[in-house]
Order: sequence, then structure tokens, then C-alpha cells
Amino acid sequence: MNTLRELMAALPKAELHLHLEGSVMPHTLIELAAKNKVVLPEYDKPEDLYEFDKDLGAFLNVYNLVCESIVDHHDFERVTYECLANCHKHGARYVELFFSPQAHFKYGVSYATCLKGIVAGKNRASQDLGIECQLIPGVNREKPADENLAFLHTILNTQRDQVIGIGLDYYESPFPPEIHLKTFLLAKEQGLRLTAHAGEAGPAENVQKSVDILGCERIDHGYHIVDSPEMQAEFSKGEIVFTVCPSTTTITTHWHDLADPQHAIKRMVEGGLKVMINSDDPPMMGTDLANEYVLLVEQMGFSLSDIKGFILNGIDAAWISEDKKAYWHKEWAKEIDDLFSKYTTNVQSTLVKSNSGGVVNHDQ
Repeated sequence: MNTLRELMAALPKAELHLHLEGSVMPHTLIELAAKNKVVLPEYDKPEDLYEFDKDLGAFLNVYNLVCESIVDHHDFERVTYECLANCHKHGARYVELFFSPQAHFKYGVSYATCLKGIVAGKNRASQDLGIECQLIPGVNREKPADENLAFLHTILNTQRDQVIGIGLDYYESPFPPEIHLKTFLLAKEQGLRLTAHAGEAGPAENVQKSVDILGCERIDHGYHIVDSPEMQAEFSKGEIVFTVCPSTTTITTHWHDLADPQHAIKRMVEGGLKVMINSDDPPMMGTDLANEYVLLVEQMGFSLSDIKGFILNGIDAAWISEDKKAYWHKEWAKEIDDLFSKYTTNVQSTLVKSNSGGVVNHDQ
């Protein structure tokens, strides 16, 4: 355990804010697009396909291109397995995975096709890698309320046991949460868990409305809550966890500099909000889950103690039983402490070698 990167990849973690379609690697996109006769923009290298303006709308244009390229259940199985394999590689033990069925409907792909492939992919990943995954279909807030209510009925009538909850996503600013109240009320009545993207490209009040009106149990992003000191103070007293994504903030918000002491995530933590760390759409954001934790230390100035706290917050926010939460708190905390001890011992050893004229490993 010689480098910070190795440490962050080894730590046990939950990933609760991850979009399947946003996790498709560029080389996979190229292969699926060729298979399904989707025309891609010109590019010199695969990574060029994920170059876009620092704007949520521009990002969603790329995201929709990926959705167009995933057509049959074999495609969904492939991208799900690859997504979870990458999660496993970077330390995730448990994943709650968003997917965007409505983005596929316009290309003639049914919800049943999406779910069949995704379930097959997650089951295979569980068998091969031991990673646990639960599924969250996203509700597109840009769609009319009655269309989303009909979509919820499809969710409830199609392998209902394979879905843990629903989330509200897509372009936030002109589409406040309360538009979709009936959908969220019925989902809760039917036993689905609830979350929403709020306060990313929209105002702080969207965070409040998502909790107070829709009944959401956690908030995805939530950065603009820092614009309301009163709201931040109120949420610091509760148990709502914010699933934040550091790299995403540099692209879809005006907080482009992670080292800025006024960065929203820094202010959220200092204001007493419970946050946990995620990678969102990793290849599109040029990151991975382990890298997000490295950024917290190297650019945002968080300590290893903070890192442990963020990981344990992830257990609290997960949609699992209370018994499993208690067990993971105990087991993960011990494992984290052991890994920290090995890392700090190696760092101290490296410093001694440096002072003695030895070779220094600067990747720390």
C-alpha cells in the first residue's frame, strides 16, 4: 500500500450515484454503435467522443448518443457487467445503479428489454466478482407528469422484485420536483425507495421540495443548498445523505475548481451535511471511483479521517437492512483502519528512506 491511489482503490466503498449509460467505456460505445448502425461524431481516439462543453445540456447530448447505441438485451448485459467490473476494480462492494429506460424508448427499446439485460449483467457480476447491486430506474423530469405516472406502472408490473427504488433525473432547472408528485407518492405507496437529482443545475429549493413534497430519502448532488444558509442549517440536523460527485461539479456546475475553499462540497461538509462520494458517469467525466477519493485528499484537502466518515455515510444512505448496515459499519471500519495503518506506515518508511538518500515515491 505505497500510494494514495492504491489505498483509495483498496478501501471498501458503496457507490450510490452511478448511471449505467454514463459508465459505458468509449471503446464499448464504438463497438455497440457499429453493431447497431448508429452514426458517431468524427473522432481521432475513442476518448474524443466524451469531449463536450462544461454544461449539463452538452453532457446529456452525449449521454443520449450512448443510449441510442444500446439496443438489445445482450448490449444491456454487456454494459452492466463492464460497469460493475470497473466498480469492483476501484473498491466498490455495493452499488445502487441508475439506468434511464425512457432514453431508450424513443429508439424502440422496451423497459422489459432493458431490465432483462441489466439483471443478467448484474447477476453475472455478482457470481464472478462478489459485488452486490440493486437497480434504480430514473424518471425523466422533462417528461409530462402523466407519462411518468404511466412509466411507473410499467416499472411496477415488470419484474418489480428487481428494482429497489426510483430516482428523478435529467435537466433540472426548468422542471421542479413537484411536477411529478403523483408518481412519487404512488412509488412510495408501492414500497419503492425514493431519491432525486436536485440542486445541481437548479435552485436550493429543489432540494427542500424533493424531501418535503416528494418524500425523497436522500439527495443526488444537492450543491446549491449552500446558497441557502438557513436550509443548510436545517438539513445538518437530519439524516438526509447527499450523494456528491466531485468531478461532475467541475463540468455541470460553476464550481470548476475542486481546490477552491468555497467549493460547494467543501462548504456542505463544513456546514454539517452528511455526504458520500460517487463517480456519477465516470468515463464521461474522466474519472473513476478511486480517483474521486484521491481528489478529495489531493485537491480538496480532506483527511483520511474524513474519507472514513464519507464511506460510512455511504452505508447509512444505502437501501439495505439495518442489520446489514450495522454489520458493514463494524467490518468496514475495521478494514479501513487496517488499510490506513499500512498506508501511513509505508509513507513514514518512505520518508525515512528519503532522508537517508533513498528513492522517494512521489505518488502519494
